[in-house]
Amino acid sequence: YRLQKLIGKGGMGKVYEATHEFTGRNVAIKILNALPSRDDTIVARFFQEIRALAKLVHPGIVLLYDAGKAGRRYYFTMELVNGVSLAQYVESKKMLSEREALSITKIIASALSFAHALGIIHRDIKPENILIDTSSNPKLTDFGLVMHQDADHMTLTKEGFMVGSVFFASPEQAQGERDIDGRSDCYSLGATLYYMLTGRMVFGGESSQEVLTKLLMTTPISPRKYNPSISGRTIRILNKMMAKKRNKRYKSMNDLVKVLSSGANLPVFIRVILMTFFVLFLLLSGVLIERIFHLSLFWIK
Repeated sequence: YRLQKLIGKGGMGKVYEATHEFTGRNVAIKILNALPSRDDTIVARFFQEIRALAKLVHPGIVLLYDAGKAGRRYYFTMELVNGVSLAQYVESKKMLSEREALSITKIIASALSFAHALGIIHRDIKPENILIDTSSNPKLTDFGLVMHQDADHMTLTKEGFMVGSVFFASPEQAQGERDIDGRSDCYSLGATLYYMLTGRMVFGGESSQEVLTKLLMTTPISPRKYNPSISGRTIRILNKMMAKKRNKRYKSMNDLVKVLSSGANLPVFIRVILMTFFVLFLLLSGVLIERIFHLSLFWIK
């Protein structure tokens, strides 16, 4: 692979745009940094991300192409998404329309439903880990904190240690619980939907501890304070996704996808037109019934 330019970096490694020397295909290549490459736990996490991506062939998830080791450095290549992160996308627009935000949520929920069915929990859903391509299609990426719900994979998270972004973590993640399931991703996706609709985090603060305290103890400010046009139905969906108790959330991502796929998410102007026709129908029905009643009285007389 011939490296072209740096497109992202983190504590574990860097991501470059690259070109395969033989096929000419442009890819994104993630390379583990030199020091982490000597840490067995970090290397195990890197391999865990590779194994997760290898299973996940879905239009809403970046596709894994290849993995290997060059010298002492581990790497893997994946689909190159030309576009920006959801965080950058929302920042450029201040906030998204309700329709677009729900559409993105539905696609990512479908991707997570697919992953959960394979026993893979993402654990780090946030706007930075969702890419928006040039056609405005979202793709989920960065499975570095993934957890496998089966006995064949090691557990790399210790009891009492939090993983994931403090701004988008679920309450159970914030408390360092180990029995994390798909409902944790549901909460994080809800926090991401809140961000799309308002351009704001659910909870802010001067420190991580302040944010975590609010997450565990405080009710979120209604997104309607920042975006009054949000429909009541979307507020109810959001509240269910972000319930502090996981048993109050959607039982599965598939349930959420079904709700988001229902016709109630039609654009507002279409709903207004349909409601207008419905009211006219009721009025006309009332007039018709009244005439039938009067005719019945006439014939009786």
